Amino acid sequence: MQLYLYFIDALLVQIADSNLGCRVSESYVSSPTFADDIATLSLHHNNMEKIIKMIYEYSINWRFSFGLKKCGIMKLGKSKLMSQLHGRFYLGHEPIPICKMYTHMGITLANSGRTTVDLDDRILRSNKAFYAVVGMGMRVGGLSPLTLSKLYWSLSVSKLLYGCEVKCYSSNDTKSMEKSHLAIARMILHLPIYAACPSLLASMGWLLSLIHI
Repeated sequence: MQLYLYFIDALLVQIADSNLGCRVSESYVSSPTFADDIATLSLHHNNMEKIIKMIYEYSINWRFSFGLKKCGIMKLGKSKLMSQLHGRFYLGHEPIPICKMYTHMGITLANSGRTTVDLDDRILRSNKAFYAVVGMGMRVGGLSPLTLSKLYWSLSVSKLLYGCEVKCYSSNDTKSMEKSHLAIARMILHLPIYAACPSLLASMGWLLSLIHI
């Protein structure tokens, strides 16, 4: 992290001082960054071009390069200009592709504004993590419901709810999450699929997943 700080920090300060990016009230949010994973935000096309040029020139001065295959431009909103933007942003002499969806720090966003486009995949990965633990328990004679419950909340729920602070879930989204949540509870307790929801949660001290969002 110290090496990333040494190379990237001055660039972030430069972008902030340019006043080309976005603000939320008094907070400057033009370049949310973790290590070398940089995102830049701007309200205007020309300002974004200037920020990208600034980033490219900084990389030349410090003799490092950005992976263009991991770069993308995504315009949020309903403007008809979206289809006209392809190839109009360049990192040096290379065009940056226009994306309808992009994943930053494990959170997938879409230019439609919907923040839960990857929900089905997230539920699948969450369940896979739990099923792997169940399989391990079968090989050693089985795990108790209490142990499985703790493992589920430690391994699976964290995957399911990752990034929920910046996502806007619809009622259908929360129903899909709750359906998966209750299916795991029934599996842990070896109960049939028609077992009542209150009895599932109360017997293990669980809460609805919606409460944790």
